[in-house]
Amino acid sequence: MSEQPEKPTILIIDADPDIVTIYAYVLKEIGMILSTGLGKEGLRLFEANRDKIKVIITAQALPDLSGSDVCRSLISQYKSLPPIILISGLHDLDAEMQGLVSAYLPKPYLPPVLIKTVNQALAGELPAVGEAFVKVDSEFGTPDEETMAIAAKLLGYRPLR
Repeated sequence: MSEQPEKPTILIIDADPDIVTIYAYVLKEIGMILSTGLGKEGLRLFEANRDKIKVIITAQALPDLSGSDVCRSLISQYKSLPPIILISGLHDLDAEMQGLVSAYLPKPYLPPVLIKTVNQALAGELPAVGEAFVKVDSEFGTPDEETMAIAAKLLGYRPLR
């Protein structure tokens, strides 16, 4: 009997518990999820699990540190880092993100865009932290009924029909 390979660990740092729930749901087939709503806790989780974590996803807006500050702290402490994907509703972060992240995913976006970006990170298709980063085309469109139903179920909403 052959053993299944262990799923990679994905660290999610986002203050919105609903967003973390959605990320965890859409990424559950890809990897194991560690999550926190605080930047300082994200740094602690990385330190405790750095050998397992293969991708870091962080929001820019956090209650204690910015996503940029989390990235700067990681870069100053570690020689080698997994790909970092920064997610933000701010669209003018290009210069600030240079050298801090592997990819910048502007909101709004649909779950398949996040899945694709994480898969690219795991496959080594994104630049390493410290190199030029990729600004992901969020390909925003109207969510289909299935996506809306999944989001409603995860967040505990009932349809308005």
